[in-house]
Amino acid sequence: GEREAEQVEGIRTTASLFTTLGIEPLMGRLFTQAEEKVSADRVTLVCESMWRRTFDSDPGIVGRRIMLNDQTFTIIGVVPDWRLRPTDNPADMVGPLRLTDRTAPADLMFISGVARLRPSETVARAQEQLLSTVLRANPTAEPKPQVFLMPLRDRFVANSRGVLMALMGAVGF
Repeated sequence: GEREAEQVEGIRTTASLFTTLGIEPLMGRLFTQAEEKVSADRVTLVCESMWRRTFDSDPGIVGRRIMLNDQTFTIIGVVPDWRLRPTDNPADMVGPLRLTDRTAPADLMFISGVARLRPSETVARAQEQLLSTVLRANPTAEPKPQVFLMPLRDRFVANSRGVLMALMGAVGF
């Protein structure tokens, strides 16, 4: 039946994020690169806590069609709750990132990403290569694009480093 509308926290990402982070669906499947195209059917993943809270852990949720912002989406899977930073709220839903002139205007100022470096690659070298790629794609961009890379572990503990060090010292006594 019809449910009352609720506000949900959603994120959009590329299909490769799941393999980069080693995330497997609890049921159903992950979205594909083909589903990142604007012309593809609208699909979404539901995160586990929302599946339990809103859909009463319905094992038949895969294939269900739901309305999001007046558009119909098909639920293709359920994924574990996750977040990119400990301070983030867990997402309720995850959808494919579909970059177009409308969703990624020429004056786009910020985009966040996650990548896994080869063991022989350094963060500094990866940053140089990414900046070179961005500049080739946007040679006349003003202001000039900048790229900042940081290891994911640093992002997780960046604001907590002092507290963590104090806790480690306290545990040592």
